[in-house]
Amino acid sequence: MPGKRPIDKAVLSYGALLFPMASMMVIFMFVIGLSYYNQWSWMKHVNSTHPLTEDINLAITQLFAGHLWFEEILAGDTSIDPDEVGKNFDKAKSAATHAIADDNNVYMQTPLNGKLEKALKRLIADINILKKLAAERQSDMAKGAAGSELDQRFDMVFRKAIIEGAAAITMVERLRIESLVQREKIFYSILGLIFLIILIYLSTYLFWEKARKKSVLALLESENRLRSLSEAAFEGVVIHDKGKIIQCNALFASMFGYEPDEIIGKTVLDLTAPDHRDMARDKIAAGYDKRYELKGIRKDGSVIDLEIRGVRGSYDGRPVRVVAVNDITERKKAENELRKSREDLDKAQSVGHTGSFYWNINAKKATWSNEMCRIFGVDPATFTPTYQEFIGMVHPEDREIVNMVTANAMRGNGFDEIDFRIIRPDRSERFLSFRGEVRQEPNGELRTMIGVVQDITERKKIESALFDAKGKAEKATREKDKYLSLIAHDLKAPFTLIMGFIKLMMSDKKTVLPDSYTQRFEAMLETSERTVDLIDDVLRINRFHSGKIKINRKFINGGKEAFAVTANFGHLARSKGIELTNNVPDGYRIYADPNLFGEVLQNLVHNSIKFTSIGGSVSVFAESGKTCVIGVKDTGSGISEDVADDVFRHEVRTTRIGTAGERGTGLGLPLCREIIEAHDGELTFESVEGGGTVFYIRLPHKNPVVLMIDDDKETRFVVDELMAEIDIDVIHEDSAKTALETAKKSRPHLIITGLNLPAYDGLELLNQLKREREIADIPVIIIMSDEKTEIIEKALRLGADDYVAKPVKKEDFVPRVRKYIV
Repeated sequence: MPGKRPIDKAVLSYGALLFPMASMMVIFMFVIGLSYYNQWSWMKHVNSTHPLTEDINLAITQLFAGHLWFEEILAGDTSIDPDEVGKNFDKAKSAATHAIADDNNVYMQTPLNGKLEKALKRLIADINILKKLAAERQSDMAKGAAGSELDQRFDMVFRKAIIEGAAAITMVERLRIESLVQREKIFYSILGLIFLIILIYLSTYLFWEKARKKSVLALLESENRLRSLSEAAFEGVVIHDKGKIIQCNALFASMFGYEPDEIIGKTVLDLTAPDHRDMARDKIAAGYDKRYELKGIRKDGSVIDLEIRGVRGSYDGRPVRVVAVNDITERKKAENELRKSREDLDKAQSVGHTGSFYWNINAKKATWSNEMCRIFGVDPATFTPTYQEFIGMVHPEDREIVNMVTANAMRGNGFDEIDFRIIRPDRSERFLSFRGEVRQEPNGELRTMIGVVQDITERKKIESALFDAKGKAEKATREKDKYLSLIAHDLKAPFTLIMGFIKLMMSDKKTVLPDSYTQRFEAMLETSERTVDLIDDVLRINRFHSGKIKINRKFINGGKEAFAVTANFGHLARSKGIELTNNVPDGYRIYADPNLFGEVLQNLVHNSIKFTSIGGSVSVFAESGKTCVIGVKDTGSGISEDVADDVFRHEVRTTRIGTAGERGTGLGLPLCREIIEAHDGELTFESVEGGGTVFYIRLPHKNPVVLMIDDDKETRFVVDELMAEIDIDVIHEDSAKTALETAKKSRPHLIITGLNLPAYDGLELLNQLKREREIADIPVIIIMSDEKTEIIEKALRLGADDYVAKPVKKEDFVPRVRKYIV
């Protein structure tokens, strides 16, 4: 980071406190030191050769010299100038006077200053007296007068002066000795003060430096942490000073397509879309610290959506703004898509009159879609959905079932779809269809319920109208079928009687009819036969449509069915000179109603023979694969394209005359197609006019299933092997207790059970199997280890269809199974 690093506020506080204290201590030490220095200077003068000492010594010396010379004069030494005595005394007085001046200039602060000055003044006074006395004595001597009294007085004053001088010398010596002691004290005091000052300075400096370093380290650590956090953050971080960027992390730079070095120095407005810059400027100026959104502009000029949040901070000792930036372009796109999706969903719900709801069971909060609110006739803006509000609008007669279904779902038993009524606030009644699901936590606790509600009022009206119309139509159809059946029966009876009379008249040998009458009778007989055939077809169609003919599927042998049909029409084919062949292999498995399938196959073979000329051929064949296919192929006249689309339609008559003049009703093929479609199959054809026709019966392939109930592993193994050889699937049950439920659930085509079952009587199981209506028709084969006659008879009386003995043998077991499953 560039620039000086700011000192922590705590360090500045400590410095602000300690520096004045240290400064005051230094000033205090300076004043004390100055005082000590003055005393030190005084002691220096005291202990050095100074005019004070010299002056006192000089005064005493001159005093002695004057006294000596005065004594010499008194002794009669004429060589001595009497004036010298006065000069000596003047010098002594001058020296003493000078000593007083020195004392006042240098030693004013000493404790002996006053005493010394007084002693010196007394000395001067004594010198003055001595000088005066010496002058008087000299005057007396000149006159020849005796001076014994004056001499005594002179000696007394002289001694006093000498004592005063000695006292002054003693005072100075005492002061010198005391100064030596004081000098040592001052010296060590100054050393102590210097050490204390150094100690205070060092401790203050070290404390401040430690605090400063700690603050700097903390600042560095904070900046490093800030840098690490900003680099590791999942959002861009930028620091700017009044809009000018001074630092940012790599994510922020890459967000705008820059390198970090490129973006430093730019302004945040440079990175803001032009139409959003005023807003950015206002937010910065106001110090706005809440989240807000604006658009940014990348280096390549593309615009991105941003989420911004900035706070005030300090960086490099100056106030800055730290901003976190998120690129929410994809989120905004997703939000727009989600909003559009919700709008589309709302529109789709509106079109389908289907509303959705979300119920947080634990929080007891619900959310309804707009269409849900519209269905219930409430305002989404003001309505607060709750279960109590919901159930309050349910029709009183339907509340019990709605509460019951909801409670059942809350217990984790699934959500049943129900229809119920509501009464809206405007008192209008609507029919709704309600379905949903309850989601649970892993611990089994209920969490949420979600579901949809569809307004089926109009559908209910239509259904009611359709139900009424259907009832009327069914009633009319029943009346029509009944009327048609009565008419058909009523017509068939007289036609049959007419045909009987005609055949009787034609066969009467006693009455010979003219040829013209015979031809007329034959035409009448042919017309009557066609009419009877038409009536039979109408009756069959009527029975099939009315449900009187039930489809009872079984596994049948396609080869045998084809053989029976070709054998039945063999005489007809031979009479027309047509080759009729059966190419369906024996054992070709078909799962269908034997009677209805046989009727369809007969109709197709009969039609082929009808439209095939002499010398032609008709063949019945089979195709193998996932779907069972039986085909009927002929070399007849084929079907023209103009009627090909209508051959399976009841309402369009497509009947044609056969190659031998045969006529049909035109109802056979439509009935055949309906029968095959009722078997979940299809009936199609391929034809070339003049080149023959091929009809295909396609039925779903189904593998037979056998339920084996026996705990004998060896028997089960043998049965499995034998069933696999004839392509039959086997379901095993060891216990008779679960066999009954398995039989109901899987609906096997054959049940094979032993009689010696663990903890259960096989005959009792057989009795239960035959007493259950939905499975009573399934054939049962008993496997017996003991062929006692009474047990066999009892098993057959209880409904067993056959039995085999243990050990199971292929030659005995497979044929018995083949009786029920081809």
